[in-house]
Amino acid sequence: MRKEATLEQWGELYDVALNLRQLEPWKYFWDVDLVIIQLHPGEEPVFLSIMGRGGSCFGVSMYEGMDGLRDFDMIARLETSGLDPYYVMMEQSNISCYFGDRQEVPPLQKAVIKDLGLKFRGNGNWLYFESYKKGYIPYQLDAHEVTRMTEALQNLFMAVRGVKEERISVDYEKGQALWRQFNPKTEEWIMYEAPLPEIGERYPFVEFHDELLVKRIKKMPQIDVELALDIVYENTGIADEGYDRPLIARLFLVVDVETEFILDMNLMKPDDSEIDVTIDFLMNFIEANGRPKAIRARCPWVFSALGDLCDKCGIELKHGDMEIVDWIANECMEHLY
Repeated sequence: MRKEATLEQWGELYDVALNLRQLEPWKYFWDVDLVIIQLHPGEEPVFLSIMGRGGSCFGVSMYEGMDGLRDFDMIARLETSGLDPYYVMMEQSNISCYFGDRQEVPPLQKAVIKDLGLKFRGNGNWLYFESYKKGYIPYQLDAHEVTRMTEALQNLFMAVRGVKEERISVDYEKGQALWRQFNPKTEEWIMYEAPLPEIGERYPFVEFHDELLVKRIKKMPQIDVELALDIVYENTGIADEGYDRPLIARLFLVVDVETEFILDMNLMKPDDSEIDVTIDFLMNFIEANGRPKAIRARCPWVFSALGDLCDKCGIELKHGDMEIVDWIANECMEHLY
């Protein structure tokens, strides 16, 4: 159950963030130069990216644990991955602190700023926070997130000060990062240079070992149909009493490329598995119609789910133009909401 942060908790977070801003941390780090902090013994670390050295979008984003590091890696590789930037933004989970313009501040954050009696003037000086969580729209931090971000920024302040005062240096160009953790033996916080941990695969490759199932699928007739299959995020929030924050409209959409008919469209919930939804659809489609000659896709989850199955069953799985999918998704959302 969601628990809102108290005004006192918000006040502490704002104090810490404003102190950090005085150090101008973007002068010493690029956004890919991660600061890694183990907030508590035995926990996975948090990974902090400092934005603004390029001259825009000043702030700090915190990614928690190895899943968070994989989210960050997806953003860092955006220019070479070919993925849609909006899709990437909605796929990640992080807590972000921004120094932006007044019109960028969400209404709930404006209320907190007002209640704290804070005054910000001018573009780039408004301090606000947002929580990003896969399956949901960006939203107000809850009490736990406020506490975590406060701890992280307190430690980031010390790390930045260490770099600014030249007490520690890090060779980021050689794959190193700045680490900070508590040493229980000496009861002191220590900082050191060390490599990033191995990231691992974000999208697992699903292998099909059920030979009988593969044989049964291959016996089905192959039909002259090409499917366009995608998972699409729409910029629409959906209130659902079963969740403690508004959902993002995430559509599983399948279109017949030639006829442009919608063959399947489902609004996915945050806990729905992309792999399960994709495989279930294809199995049901083949059972009812036969094997499609090709599947056109761009979503990495689709390729993870279907790569091995399509290869073994003689179905071409390819990257393709998804303009028709985008057009249909936009039309459907305009009528639904």
